[in-house]
Amino acid sequence: MKKKLTVLFLALIMVMSCAAPVCAYDAVSEPIFIGKHYTDQVKVKSAKTQAITEYVYAAYGDNNKFFKGKGECYGYAEMIRQMYGTGYKHRSYGVKATPANMYKYLKKLKPGTHVRFSKGKNGSGRAHSIVLLKISKSTMWYTDGNVGPYNAVRVGVSPLSAFAYSAARNGYANIAWSKEPKGSIPTVSKPDLKISADRNGPETHLAWRPVKKAKSYVIYRSTSKKSGYKKIATVKKSIYIDNSAGLYGKVYYKVKAVTSGKKSVTSKPAAAWRRVMSPRAYMTVSGSEDSDVVSYELTWSPVPGAVKYNLYDGYTAKHIKTVYGTSWKFTGNDYSGHSLYITAEAARAKSESFPEYIYY
Repeated sequence: MKKKLTVLFLALIMVMSCAAPVCAYDAVSEPIFIGKHYTDQVKVKSAKTQAITEYVYAAYGDNNKFFKGKGECYGYAEMIRQMYGTGYKHRSYGVKATPANMYKYLKKLKPGTHVRFSKGKNGSGRAHSIVLLKISKSTMWYTDGNVGPYNAVRVGVSPLSAFAYSAARNGYANIAWSKEPKGSIPTVSKPDLKISADRNGPETHLAWRPVKKAKSYVIYRSTSKKSGYKKIATVKKSIYIDNSAGLYGKVYYKVKAVTSGKKSVTSKPAAAWRRVMSPRAYMTVSGSEDSDVVSYELTWSPVPGAVKYNLYDGYTAKHIKTVYGTSWKFTGNDYSGHSLYITAEAARAKSESFPEYIYY
């Protein structure tokens, strides 16, 4: 938590203050994480294709996974591309990788397309492969391997201008060719469940590659890895979102694929950490004009499921205090800025919310 909070603070400094009587508070907290789940940004009409994107994101989307196969970025791109289709259509380009050209030539390609950038227009010389997930006039969603010295994998989003600059700087300034997936999405013999839960609050995305001859999938959930699994849903596609309320902390899931002959095969358990919602906090400040010492009061509304609230220093991410109520008073000076993170936490471990940031 400390490392993550420190990194997040460097990326976000929000000053939210106003003087009475314009507003009722001297400061109002702001969420560190806002916006949609990554794969909600690359929604497609095909549920099967969406499930593969969910699967890829959950399997490789934390920038700490590594591609262990052959071919580095090329091998990774081919592996992912083959999840989206049994065949492919090859297109040659040989044009500069400018933002305008990337949008012009790649906008009609299907998610999962292997795109090759290179120094030479035909793919020769220094080169790099990515898998295109979605593209707009200004932004590209993609995944690629060989990131940094350890062949790490990235599932990311980038402005086209930034990607074009990076491509030129690294010596592969041309779009050489693409391999667009065609045919059916390949099946596997057993569901290999992957989970992502990067949205604020208790929402868990489950995805797995489609299983051969499966007619339906049954989702099971438990708070114990080895026992206590209960059925929570039956679905036709290899994707499911668990947005059940009131369940926090570390939770386990299994998926059972059922064929037409009522035979079945079940995945290994996969764990998710279901967070409570973040607390929106409010700060009021009071003190005399002839003293540098002022009084601060931080208040927040109760968060459903939370039993305690954690306060961290916004600069060092050091834990300051655990509060079991919904307010905290302290004194300080009024001549230098300070900042705090506040999180909510349920009784079970691994349930701490994403932090809210407040500057005072």
